[in-house]
Amino acid sequence: MNIKTDWHNRFSTQLKWTIPLRDVIYSDLRITSSSTILEPGCGTGALLVELGKRFHCDLHGLDIDASRLSLAKRNLTENHIPAILKKGNVVNTGYKDESFDFIFTHYLFLWVDDLQSTFNELHRILKPEGKLIILAEPDYGGLIEKPDSNLKNALRSNLRKQGSNPDVGREIPQFWKNQFEIDTQYTSSIPWLPINRKSQLLQEAKFLETILQDENFEANAMKSAIKMENYFLYIPVFTYVLNKVQKPE
Repeated sequence: MNIKTDWHNRFSTQLKWTIPLRDVIYSDLRITSSSTILEPGCGTGALLVELGKRFHCDLHGLDIDASRLSLAKRNLTENHIPAILKKGNVVNTGYKDESFDFIFTHYLFLWVDDLQSTFNELHRILKPEGKLIILAEPDYGGLIEKPDSNLKNALRSNLRKQGSNPDVGREIPQFWKNQFEIDTQYTSSIPWLPINRKSQLLQEAKFLETILQDENFEANAMKSAIKMENYFLYIPVFTYVLNKVQKPE
């Protein structure tokens, strides 16, 4: 399977789900050409490309996966967007103190083992007036589906096997106490109703069928309900814009 076709398309698809919300957030942020932005967990560069096209600022990307960074470099180059990419871990980034005006994440904390250490590190490398924008952290424990294809249990089981926390959306606020304060917060959902997104939802069902082969997921039941426009799926997704709080001396 071609990695670029697989993962870059997947990350780009996930970004499309939250375009309207990001437009609102971008309009409220004072990002200029002199702003310095980091995306930890940048993957194949899908969000970096969007940020580069929109703001033309100093872009940095960090990811632990060298192969995805290679794809990110290619995607940024193809779009004529300069960015500095670095291989590293979000818990120990290696950046200097107070390096960035803005830090963006997208579906990152779902895959983070040590949330407390991660927030400590992001606080350290963010400038005093900086903002941390946490985009699209899902809570699969709050998934509602009708008719039931056992998607909720299958997804949570699959994610746990990969070392992920499927309920992270509801849990992350407890880890930034005394380090960040909420500027704005949003609760949204992956907008899946077949009446207006049938083809898109069928594509998602096909993807889920592929990744949940070892789980008790009834893919045919889901696809059948979608085709009949008798399907509902709600997955709560949390987004936060946070201000850095200075720690007391």
